[in-house]
Amino acid sequence: MTSGFTQLGAVLRKSYLLKRKTPKTSLFEFAFPILLLGVLILVKDKIGRSEVLQMFKLVLFLSYSTALSKLAHLIVTERENRIAEMMKILGLSSWIFYSGWFIGYAIIMLIMSVMISPMLVFSDILANSSVLIIFLILMLYSTSSISFSMVL
Repeated sequence: MTSGFTQLGAVLRKSYLLKRKTPKTSLFEFAFPILLLGVLILVKDKIGRSEVLQMFKLVLFLSYSTALSKLAHLIVTERENRIAEMMKILGLSSWIFYSGWFIGYAIIMLIMSVMISPMLVFSDILANSSVLIIFLILMLYSTSSISFSMVL
């Protein structure tokens, strides 16, 4: 601290912190009943839903958005490097090139939909739904998202 303003600021801060009254804090035990289920600790709220199931919705969204953002990033990188133009020079049609992207990511999203749809149905999130209908909805969302990310 060589500057006079720095020393003055330090003295003022220290005097302010010494004169300031701190509020009393108190700790309580965890207010909700805890249910131990294997490794997971499920905390039930007043309605009876567990926090893990509430977080599952976020995990579902992030799993789809991560794969699709990666696809959009790869397509943009491919367009920057002009790989499609090089493939056209070599004689490859552009629809074959982009259908390869689409099929590759459709397989990834198919695997994700197959894994996620039973989780949604057999958990408390969509308990009264059919696995097939949820699977079809997820696949339709996946194909539309892949198509949209290829347009960008």
